[in-house]
Amino acid sequence: METREEAAFAWVEQVLGGRILSRRLQSRWRNQWFLEVERDGAIERVVLRGFRNPGYTAEDTSGARAMLTLEAQALEALQDVPVATPRYLGSNPDLGWMLMEWLDGDSELTQIADEDRRFAIYQGYVEELATLHAYPLDKIRLPDAMPRPASSRAFREELIARHEGFYRSLALPDAEPVLELGLQWVKHNDISSERPLGLGLGDVGPNQFLFVEDRFHALVDFEYAVIGDPLMEMGMMRGRDVTYHTGRMTEHMRHYGACYERLTGIPLDLKALQYWTIAGPALWNVYTVMGTQRADPAMIDLAFLFAYEVQQKRCILEGIAEYYGFRLTRPELPKPTNTLLSPLAQALAAQLDGHFREQAGEDPYAASFARYSASIARTLALGDGTALMLETANREELGALLGHRIGDWRHGLRELEALIAADWEKDLERRINMLYRCEVRREYLYEPMQRATGVSHGWPMSRFDV
Repeated sequence: METREEAAFAWVEQVLGGRILSRRLQSRWRNQWFLEVERDGAIERVVLRGFRNPGYTAEDTSGARAMLTLEAQALEALQDVPVATPRYLGSNPDLGWMLMEWLDGDSELTQIADEDRRFAIYQGYVEELATLHAYPLDKIRLPDAMPRPASSRAFREELIARHEGFYRSLALPDAEPVLELGLQWVKHNDISSERPLGLGLGDVGPNQFLFVEDRFHALVDFEYAVIGDPLMEMGMMRGRDVTYHTGRMTEHMRHYGACYERLTGIPLDLKALQYWTIAGPALWNVYTVMGTQRADPAMIDLAFLFAYEVQQKRCILEGIAEYYGFRLTRPELPKPTNTLLSPLAQALAAQLDGHFREQAGEDPYAASFARYSASIARTLALGDGTALMLETANREELGALLGHRIGDWRHGLRELEALIAADWEKDLERRINMLYRCEVRREYLYEPMQRATGVSHGWPMSRFDV
């Protein structure tokens, strides 16, 4: 019986009229192949991109397939825009694949040690984004399936209603006071300025583009392409810089604003950018907490979800603090210590990272799964000697905020969540600081998962008021 991949390879050869000479599977969760195809005596390099792990969208694959189809249509539409992208070569919704040019370049900007080199490359990237955002939608053959709001205000209102509605429908077992605060803040604050709607990529920032040597080369990753307020993804970029830290982000924001103004005549609205800096993680994190609260052991990216989610909650809090000029106080963190259980947790990590990775052989998916699982074991090892001290500090601070001693931590968080829902502005600075310190302590525990999944650790969001 023909496998899904074999059917896809046959489709590629049919589309290109050639023969596949070599193929390499991308490591990690995405089913993506790098292919070399011989056609008319020449070698053509292409990328065969599959749909995302269906655990991100639904139990079946229909939602993931629909996302891939829209991603393919977005790349096809981008062929009309004067920005650098791979050539679109086709898609097959029935099989669940899209085909595009395989461009030269590297995406791992955060691996460059030279700060000035990173900065120069990134300047070219934000210039390209400004060009994309400023390009008139009427000149682009947009896919019919891509929603086109009436205005940037309508886009914002629809986005808030959709994401909050989804979040309220989850009925999560544990309280989420940070998300509740973020959602309440987004609903009760507004943006006074309007910008023309633009075509955006939805997920921009460090490691989301290709560069060659010391220059930007091409935009990649189009699965969250959206027609909306351009400042949404620029605000969210500031949070991505926490997760994949490259530095000097406020300078990049100002450079983007200058480029966009030169193209459109519209200056950068700093308050609108700060609004989206908060709204981005507050709205999009509603999908992440579903994965962390209902942790599916079959999901390869579970360690990444925990590593990412804690940082994005911190970005909500740091963003609100910046908006009002609050100063945040970092907590003291303990030094790791060993307990009676520490050797067992460390042995489990070593087994997963050694024996089971060896068993994976040349399967990059299985090898990555073993490495990520080992990072969860290392997190448990770290927490075994430090979690009690961190939890004690959290309980004391939450009790002081609520005005009474905390017995059950989960009940205390549920009480705080209800207070925030009833009056989000009350004791705002105290609440922000307390929740911020709790997230910093949690991120301390999650460092092994962050290191294993390539996530930066401990970087604050760059602020305009510092």
